[in-house]
Amino acid sequence: MNISLTCPAQCVGATVDWLTVSTDESGGHAALLEWRDRRFAVLGDEGYRETAFSSHGYSYRQRGQIAVGSNGRRGVCTVSGAQASADWWDLLRLAANVSRVDLALTGRPDVDTSALAREGYRPTSRVARGRGRPITMTLIQSQERGDTLYVGSRKSDVLGRLYDKGRESREPAYTGCWRWELQYRRSAALQAARGLQVAEDPAATIAATVSAWFRARDVAAPAWSPADIVDHRASKSLPDDQRWLAWARKSIQPRARELVKRYGWRFVAEQLAGGIATYEDWETMVRGVEFELQPDHFRKRGE
Repeated sequence: MNISLTCPAQCVGATVDWLTVSTDESGGHAALLEWRDRRFAVLGDEGYRETAFSSHGYSYRQRGQIAVGSNGRRGVCTVSGAQASADWWDLLRLAANVSRVDLALTGRPDVDTSALAREGYRPTSRVARGRGRPITMTLIQSQERGDTLYVGSRKSDVLGRLYDKGRESREPAYTGCWRWELQYRRSAALQAARGLQVAEDPAATIAATVSAWFRARDVAAPAWSPADIVDHRASKSLPDDQRWLAWARKSIQPRARELVKRYGWRFVAEQLAGGIATYEDWETMVRGVEFELQPDHFRKRGE
């Protein structure tokens, strides 16, 4: 990493700027709809009008920066901006999966500049990256909204954006500010979200993660935080037990759920794993059910 590419700047904020999660029938779906109703009530009082639309078999309701869809069994929720910053932690606790999460680092450079994105841009043919493929960079220039630098392919699981936040937002609070942003999608989003959930100081972790990512690609960024960074890369090799369980969840679980409705949990479990022969077997099953179903209302960040 090139430490000389540190961009001296005043810290304005480091947070989640976008989050898309999905829930299943295990309880997260009902909890998501309850969360939606509470948030929509507040937004309604603030004057936000509700809109409705359908997409991919889901019926959506939207107010402000929140959109929640449901197909009756599963749910999808997208939040952005201030709403994502305020509610990402609660939504991750409900999520069965995360398909997108954006981490944003906002700073006000010590030296007023409108050319930060142009200074970071280099044609792909000039971007060296060891033995791997060169990094794709795209610079979009706008007199009205300011410049935006995209680092990486828009089709990839991780995409970086550097843009003039002051001109893009036109909000006085962001005058002179730039934003460094990482967009994680698909498996990278889930891994990044998991890492963020266990961070002792999420804001410091976001700042460190975003800064390290850009500077590793020779794009100047603030370096405020010494915190550990989020690793979005999934393990390439799973232990045998985890590999088998992953296969079972995909191949067996859908049909097993239907059988449970007909015959009950115990019958299906005994057909798959054999009868409950000892008290220890029974106790293990009960402990497992109680642990899985125990609500986690008192969990704190970092625990």
